[in-house]
Amino acid sequence: MELKTSVNFDFKKVRHKLNRILSETAKGNLDDAVKQLKSNITKQTYFKDKPIHPMTKSVRLVRGITSTNPLVSTGKLLKSIKKSGKGISINKYGEKQHEGFTFRSGWNKEGKDGFYAPRSKAKAKILYQVKGGTEVVPRPWIRYVPKKAALKTFFKAFMKELRIPMRTITVKEI
Repeated sequence: MELKTSVNFDFKKVRHKLNRILSETAKGNLDDAVKQLKSNITKQTYFKDKPIHPMTKSVRLVRGITSTNPLVSTGKLLKSIKKSGKGISINKYGEKQHEGFTFRSGWNKEGKDGFYAPRSKAKAKILYQVKGGTEVVPRPWIRYVPKKAALKTFFKAFMKELRIPMRTITVKEI
């Protein structure tokens, strides 16, 4: 009796081409990812339970903004989410909001604990004091869930590179 072992895949072949497969799949999904990230903010997909702080409402009113939706006041964050050469770029503020942060002492330009509204260069301005050590709750919005079509595209490319013609690797007499 003879025992024959055969394979129809080669992981070494895939290992050399995996980065290319991943980058091609990612490039094809960038438009969808940008739309989804913007939607995460406008629909408050992952942070509905975290309304804006009363001080933020007050500052927005001084600045002439009536929106009470977190992360949506001037629209700068939404406009900053776009495709770039390396993937997706966003405003640094958005990254901070996603992770949450802690105010440090003397963090503004004048070395005071607080910020100005409407802005530091305005003639009439109000200093809103925020003590160092005050925490800003995270608003997790940088989440992308690929659609099934994107996963199928990746899997198809992966399997194309993985498969090889059936070949025998060992034969043993029993």
